[in-house]
Amino acid sequence: MQNSLSLWIALALAVFWAVGVHNRLMRLRAAVWDAAASFERQMQLLMGLCKETMLEREPSDPGFDALAVALQTMAQSMKSTKQAKAAAADYCAAMGAPWGQMQQSAQALFPATDGAVEPQPGASDASRWNDGCTKANFAKAAATLAVADYNAALRQAPACWVAGFMGFHPLATVA
Repeated sequence: MQNSLSLWIALALAVFWAVGVHNRLMRLRAAVWDAAASFERQMQLLMGLCKETMLEREPSDPGFDALAVALQTMAQSMKSTKQAKAAAADYCAAMGAPWGQMQQSAQALFPATDGAVEPQPGASDASRWNDGCTKANFAKAAATLAVADYNAALRQAPACWVAGFMGFHPLATVA
């Protein structure tokens, strides 16, 4: 009788421990998806701003073609990663390269207005772009930290023993 009770207590503790590990990893993975969704929303807002600005500008403006290519690359990247979100371990990392390309090519269309005494044409767009870039960079940093926390939790002793069996795998970091 005593052995049976000890066995049931040990089994209950193991089940509660496994549920706790699973819940922690699910919470951390949800934080990754939330941070990635925030970054994605910022990208969509910036893409909309770029499209508005491109409609107002001439196709012969410097950087117009490069930004059009960057926008197309970003849109394709967002579409493909969104479709494979649940299965792709590099969901967050896939946004990093197109973001860098879009940021670099948009510099020609959004001139820096720091220290300007008189408003220049497109200054409000440039300030909106700078604000959006700041928010996007913070969202990207949050996604990077969330991925790092999740991957660190997978390497910690209790979780590393059972994470693979529960379907948790490391994610690629945001580039």
